[in-house]
Amino acid sequence: MKKTCITELPPLGTKIDPSFLSAALKNRIAKDIATDPGKLNFYHANYKLKIDTLRRYALKYKRKQPLYAGNGGRPSRFDEICTEEVVETVNDPNYQLDQEEFHDLMISQAKKVAERNNPDKDDYEPPSYSTIRRFEKRNSIRKGLAEVFTDARMKATASARNAMTFAASNYLMVEKKRIHPALILNADSTQFAVGGSGADNISVKYYNGPKKRKTRFNPLKARPKKERDVTLPKYFIKYMLLMSATGCVAEPVFMIADDNMRADEFRHYKVPGLGIGPQLETTGHVLITKTRTGNAKVFEWFIEYSLIPFVKALKRYNELDESEEAWFQLDGEAVQIYIFSSKIVFLN
Repeated sequence: MKKTCITELPPLGTKIDPSFLSAALKNRIAKDIATDPGKLNFYHANYKLKIDTLRRYALKYKRKQPLYAGNGGRPSRFDEICTEEVVETVNDPNYQLDQEEFHDLMISQAKKVAERNNPDKDDYEPPSYSTIRRFEKRNSIRKGLAEVFTDARMKATASARNAMTFAASNYLMVEKKRIHPALILNADSTQFAVGGSGADNISVKYYNGPKKRKTRFNPLKARPKKERDVTLPKYFIKYMLLMSATGCVAEPVFMIADDNMRADEFRHYKVPGLGIGPQLETTGHVLITKTRTGNAKVFEWFIEYSLIPFVKALKRYNELDESEEAWFQLDGEAVQIYIFSSKIVFLN
């Protein structure tokens, strides 16, 4: 049967069994006797604790050696509270901790356990790599490779409101208004790396325990970190493509970051032969901005010089009336939709 630890001193005259004392109370008694030798007789007379036991407590305190609950030695570096908190954190259904984040979590949890066991001890010895590995094995924590998400994508995919709004908008415009397929448009972007070596995925920790507790059903994903792009020996280009539901595509846009530029500045270059396909008459656009996210001026340019001409060309090609409505979808980041809230955009 599990013993119930005594965490506070009982009324005077109560006989105490030392094996029932909590670690915190043992260390408090040790400190009292070490700093005031007169307390030795106080604890002996009032709680029937043996003189030898009390002297050993005081000696431990003076040597800065912690006392632990019960009659055993040092308890586990990670108690039940710690184990529950770590597993709960690692068992996130959306994003996993990378190796550095997991190691920091284990160090901080071990420190909390040490403080719970002995709040009067100032120094702290972090757990070894082997101790952490044994904890992982006991609690079904595994290592895997995860895709690193961007801040924008992380927020968008976590928003139930976004999902419902997108579904309702599509139903209204496509099913109810019967927009012509050629005028159902989507602008999306991806990025690719030029140069460098190795995979873009990073090592993370995830929970692989009993199914009743397991919450991860999707591919492993890691939260973004600014320093990750800095450490990778790669040059990134953001590729934006505007496409209609009939498969027609507008001239592609490539965005490159230059940290020396102002946040509200961008440069545009029209490059023959950089379009979709190998034909010489194709054209692409290169935009240089402070970050690959772009800015309000970039998307104002995109609406005026890419979207509107593309819609007009689609109407002519499909012999549609100029009054036909187009349905344009995009990610919805603030910088992308700013133009729609700041001015009225006419497509004709």
